[in-house]
Amino acid sequence: MWIGEQHKLNKNKSFRYWIDMDIQESGLEKQIVFVGATKEPEKYFLGADALFLSSRLDPFPCVMHEAMASKLPVVCFDKGGGFVDMFANGVGLTINYLNVYQAVDAIISLYKNKVLYEQLATKGLEKVVKYYAFTDYTCKIAQVFNEIVGYNVLEEQSKK
Repeated sequence: MWIGEQHKLNKNKSFRYWIDMDIQESGLEKQIVFVGATKEPEKYFLGADALFLSSRLDPFPCVMHEAMASKLPVVCFDKGGGFVDMFANGVGLTINYLNVYQAVDAIISLYKNKVLYEQLATKGLEKVVKYYAFTDYTCKIAQVFNEIVGYNVLEEQSKK
């Protein structure tokens, strides 16, 4: 299941166009579902077994936090961004960059090894609750903004 929009590659062909071609060529039309953008991703996470973060450029994706908050183990590529650092101490599975076969093996290992699955899911939930609450995250962003431009966003917001 793919949650979110698919980006345009150029004015004539979208990324989705090429994905659809690969899906049809592989005969996977019934196994792959595109949800699109949604304001309620939680319901999909709560119905999922794991998150495979195939992104290779996102520095710190919120989708990972949402999955961890839904007690899902997460599999991602190494060298994919700052989010890999979140996986220290057994929070998720990091696989070699672009190694799709290793990604498949990691996902299958989560399915077969219920102890590993539960350990990763529990540690991920604990970490996201302790360190990545959205309000704390936004306050930290506001603090960085204030340091850069000398304007206290939180103080101004509280005056309103």
